[in-house]
Amino acid sequence: MILEEFLNEKQFKELKQQLNDFSKHKKNVDNSVHLLIKWFCISNGYSNDYLHSHILYNTPKYSSENHKFGVIPQKKIDEALTSLRTFGYFNFGTVITKDTIACINDSFNHMKCMQIRKGINNECLHLPKGTKGLDRIFFKEDQLLKSPAILDLLSDRSILYLASQYLGCAPILSNIASWISFYNPEVNHSAAAQLFHFDMDRIKWVKFFIYLNDVDEKNGPHCVVKKTHLSGSHPKEIREMGYARISDKKISKFFPSDDIIEFVGKAGTLIAVDTRAYHKGKILKNGSRRIFQMEFADSLFGGQFEKINGRSFLAPFKTKNIENFNHIYQKYL
Repeated sequence: MILEEFLNEKQFKELKQQLNDFSKHKKNVDNSVHLLIKWFCISNGYSNDYLHSHILYNTPKYSSENHKFGVIPQKKIDEALTSLRTFGYFNFGTVITKDTIACINDSFNHMKCMQIRKGINNECLHLPKGTKGLDRIFFKEDQLLKSPAILDLLSDRSILYLASQYLGCAPILSNIASWISFYNPEVNHSAAAQLFHFDMDRIKWVKFFIYLNDVDEKNGPHCVVKKTHLSGSHPKEIREMGYARISDKKISKFFPSDDIIEFVGKAGTLIAVDTRAYHKGKILKNGSRRIFQMEFADSLFGGQFEKINGRSFLAPFKTKNIENFNHIYQKYL
């Protein structure tokens, strides 16, 4: 096994024990995510492959034939799956309707939010009228679940199907998020995820990003380094930095400019990304960027998470007869 080339006997035992404990108790211990990161950096990603292969033994499959009825055109499913596996991303273009985007943006006017100014978080009962000096605004999961348009996306058959095919099992909705980034020359680019990094909260996952406003080269396009979602693709010099933000200069040392992909697009653009790859939101030069994100994973093993009581919001899903409903939405039930 290639993993044993990287981890010593003690580390390998530690890895297996963590996974076994989670499988038994369905609860992460405080250091689970730190060990996940440590194993990843030591093994160059092969630890995640090992854990994922074991997760698949006890995870149900998802094979809904209704995936033809969703936001992703049927003809793009196979193309997207191949691109995700090969390059770590796929841009579907503008497939989310204007009505859906308008409904989500309108719902923000009725949600509590967190505004970040000079790195300090402040909870607000509604969107602030003035945005000068703001770094970001973000919305918590319990607020996002109030949006009917977002609920439709969370139960979209084509998205669930693509996630299941990429993960090799019935997906688990592990996170939803939405935020607004602003041009601010004083923003902390690291805290605002505007420096390259990789995610490592779960074992294997895929994220779907939706632009809620038009995004060009100047207002923060999402960027991904091609093929860095693959095991063995992270340079040792970067892995030795641990779970750190990475400068453009450091990335350019190891990867050609053609491998750094920027996603520009109109409101309604849908992008799927395995964010184990190096990625960032490009630093804004003007304006703002609104984005909504859904994450589907093979397991909730890894980072600690807040159990969200979303039963009342998800109740209408029952009428859709979604296969493995309780498994997919377990975090919110």
